[in-house]
Amino acid sequence: MGRLSSSCYIRRVVGADGGRTEGAGGANGAHPQQAQNPRPTGRRRILVVDDERHFRTFLADMLETEGYAVSEARNGAEALQAVREDPPDAIILDFMMPELDGGAFLRAFRGGAAGGASGSGGAGACAPPPVPVIVASAFPAERVKEAAPGADGYLTKPFPLDDLFSLLTRLLG
Repeated sequence: MGRLSSSCYIRRVVGADGGRTEGAGGANGAHPQQAQNPRPTGRRRILVVDDERHFRTFLADMLETEGYAVSEARNGAEALQAVREDPPDAIILDFMMPELDGGAFLRAFRGGAAGGASGSGGAGACAPPPVPVIVASAFPAERVKEAAPGADGYLTKPFPLDDLFSLLTRLLG
């Protein structure tokens, strides 16, 4: 799997249909093969949460190129449901979204409203490990940190893909 150069930015133009049709494979726009096999063996699973389909699709494609298994959600409410059903290894979260924005998602997720999947809602030997959350926003990181504390990383859109991959490597080990 070849890494894209750091000059490849998220703002790259994606085809008119984003390479997928809306809703293909499920309500969240996931690949049809993901619906059939959502947990590939040995691959880290990333949940991409963004209301902009083209951004979500492009980012999912780039993560898959790097060997990650990707699921998608259009807003924080869908993300909470996805986390309840099948907790990912990491979450990439947009800040401004309809229904449940990134800040509200983080408060609910870190507070245990997602069924304790974040690992910070309870103590004990059986608690799952914390799930890292990276907030990606067009707003400056300082503003997002104030409005959405509790994230493990912040990226300002557009960002070099190498910044995202480095952050994921650091957070996932």
